[in-house]
Formats: sequence, structure tokens, C-alpha cells
Amino acid sequence: MFSLWPLYELVISIGIIGYRNHAQHLITLVETHSKCKLEHIFHPNKKIDDDRGTNNFSDLFACDAIIIASPNNTHVYYIEKLKNWKIERLKKSEVGF
Repeated sequence: MFSLWPLYELVISIGIIGYRNHAQHLITLVETHSKCKLEHIFHPNKKIDDDRGTNNFSDLFACDAIIIASPNNTHVYYIEKLKNWKIERLKKSEVGF
């Protein structure tokens, strides 16, 4: 019989694009959720004073989910950069979703 029990123990790794304003609020929410682990905080050119901070966009590809919390005028740009990421994650997924 199929069991969902292993999924209850699943912790989702999350990357966030952005680091101030709304992004900071989302970072706090992710950090307080027991089923989430904040892996990376991305900014294209500013050094983020956090061990999880990165300027390397490809670091985000290791995450299970990516939140775009950058200025609104950059959202389409990041969506374009991420459009093949989900497909690649599904191909590599052991869960099969």
C-alpha cells in the first residue's frame, strides 16, 4: 500500500531572489516554518551579509522552490531565467511529482 508518511518529514529547500523590503518579510516567514529551509538569498550584485547570500544565480537551481521577491520590474527577467528550472527539477525528482 502506498504511504504518504515520508512526505510528512519532507523539508523544502527555498531560495529567495531579493533581500530587502518584502523579501526580508518572506525570509523571516521561511525561517520560522519547520518544514522549510532557506538555502540561498540571491542578489545580482550586492554582497548580502548572510552565509546564505549569493551573487551566483545558478546556486538557486539546487533549491526545491524559488521565491521572486525582487522589484516588480525584474520579475519577468527572473521568470525567463527560471523557466526551464522546474522541468529539470521534475526530471531529477525521486518523488515523481
